[in-house]
Amino acid sequence: MRRIKKLSTVYFFMSTSSIVPASAEDWSHLSKVWSSTSPGGIFSMTTFVDGGFEFSHVSEKFLEILGITREQLTVNPRLAFEAVHPMDRKPTADASQQALSNKSEFQEEFRIQRPDGQSVHVMLSCKPSQGDTHGNVHWFGILIDITRQIAATEAIAHKEALERYTTNIAVHMPGGLYTLITYPDGTSKLAYTSPKFLQILHLTPEEVRKPGFNILDLVRPGDLERMRYATLRAIDQMMEWCEDFNLILPNHVEIVAEIRAHPVSNGDGSYTWYGILTDVTHRNIEQKVLREEIARSHQLSHFFSMSDQGFFIADSDGTHPTQVRYASPRLQEIFGVAKQQLEYPGISIQQFIHPEDREGVSTSFKQALQSMQRWHMDFRIQLADQRVVNVEGYSQPIREDHTVRWYGVLMDVTEQRAAERDLKEKLHLTRQMNSLVELAPSGFYTVMTDTTGVTQLQYAS
Repeated sequence: MRRIKKLSTVYFFMSTSSIVPASAEDWSHLSKVWSSTSPGGIFSMTTFVDGGFEFSHVSEKFLEILGITREQLTVNPRLAFEAVHPMDRKPTADASQQALSNKSEFQEEFRIQRPDGQSVHVMLSCKPSQGDTHGNVHWFGILIDITRQIAATEAIAHKEALERYTTNIAVHMPGGLYTLITYPDGTSKLAYTSPKFLQILHLTPEEVRKPGFNILDLVRPGDLERMRYATLRAIDQMMEWCEDFNLILPNHVEIVAEIRAHPVSNGDGSYTWYGILTDVTHRNIEQKVLREEIARSHQLSHFFSMSDQGFFIADSDGTHPTQVRYASPRLQEIFGVAKQQLEYPGISIQQFIHPEDREGVSTSFKQALQSMQRWHMDFRIQLADQRVVNVEGYSQPIREDHTVRWYGVLMDVTEQRAAERDLKEKLHLTRQMNSLVELAPSGFYTVMTDTTGVTQLQYAS
């Protein structure tokens, strides 16, 4: 065959150790045997000290794996090495160059890119024989197509990974997985149960495999009819169903279970149900408490809307502006603004306080914050139209969520304070008049005569 000189890199893919013949005659004989019995393509080649190489023998299997003819290889021996997949050329070249330098056995796995575009995985094993007196080295090797083995290995690895993922999901998910087969005669059989499923129901694998075991026996009698109806509806529509049922466990504990399942017809009147069972007892209790809290909240909201007092919830830790979290309808009326304006992030309640009262309110607020005691104060607020409203406020600070939350009430006491001022003025005027009467030189009196002629003394100084 044609000799190629000055080729610095040899691309190989070999497997299994080759037997190095003691002579050319032995090699010729063994090559014929290997060619007919070997699972791979055998070959021999010589690398020369000047970097060239030549093939002395290649089997038909070797050519078949490369996807080329003997004539093509004879004309261009480089085809054997150019067939290495572009992405595998560098690592294969590095390994083959090291083997050439050390004259050591070479083994590598890589891909072959055939002329027809098909890519195959191969394993190449090549072993050098003793070189001649000129420093040339003879190589004997075998090239094996391992595409099917690679595919099978990857399929097994994928299956094992899928089984691991499925097992992890079954173990760590909050519900228990199960597969249930129901038959036309009303009997059923659990074909699969995850550990979580058995844990929720306080059952053992042996108990669910006992003859006559029926999962429906755990359903509370009052829920059986509803379960049967849900099952028939799911079968009729062949769709997933989800219902909550009360189950009575073997230890006589009653739980609420959410069951999701999807039916698949087996064609013989039986159905296979793939489902998940979740213990939602605590969730239902929490939902009940939440519903009660919501009902109370609605009642309070109704009370707040009917009350003449303005209720609020606000956050303030003394370092950031006070942020209103809730403002009742009456509080909105007092401030003369919409709910969104009071509760809008960045809006400070301080801006509504009358400028002359801000310092006093701030001082009393800080004192209440420091002592965490109830806050109470009368002050004025100034509305957008410059009207001034007198308010009386009460609030209790409570530490919550890394801040201080204030629950309080504001009352519009403008009319009350005006009446108090009027009363004080009248009382003051009365006292002044009394002082004048006491200083007068004569006595003052007031009498009243009725229609019958009777006279009554009303006032005497």
